[in-house]
Amino acid sequence: MTEIDAPEVLRREIRTMLEKVTDRGSLIFFQWLIGRISANDPLPGDEELKTLHQAFMRMNAAFRAKKKPTKEDMELVGKWTDGDAFRMGKALGQAVKFFREKRGMSRLQLAKKSRLPLRAIIAIERGKVFTLQPVVNNLTQGLSVEAGELTDKLLDFEKNGGEKSLTPKLLGL
Repeated sequence: MTEIDAPEVLRREIRTMLEKVTDRGSLIFFQWLIGRISANDPLPGDEELKTLHQAFMRMNAAFRAKKKPTKEDMELVGKWTDGDAFRMGKALGQAVKFFREKRGMSRLQLAKKSRLPLRAIIAIERGKVFTLQPVVNNLTQGLSVEAGELTDKLLDFEKNGGEKSLTPKLLGL
């Protein structure tokens, strides 16, 4: 008999739920939530968790529409994701390097085109920049990509950890 709380049962249920998620903002939210749960990090209360989920969705929609997310959404998401900075910084660096190399650009060319200092590009690619907000417009312009495309690739690298999917790692799969 399999217990309902058995790890393999929970993993299967979580995988099934994630496969049903079609909205990219929700997927980002659920990946963040699984990471917090796996790390035993504190979680917001039920009402704030619902509000946070909506903020993730609105921010994703704003990036896709090439608009700036609201200050309130940025503050709420920032409040709960600041502890995830290292992993996100690494993923941002991988995403920027991916697009730069895809376009056959050097770091210096990207720095000039994005109007950012070369040392900033180097720091970003090394995963030393932990926030996308101050540089997103410069990077998307320099890489000739939309903000949604950059954040999608960032999510792919964050999710995949550069090689394999992060979600199964977090779930012990």
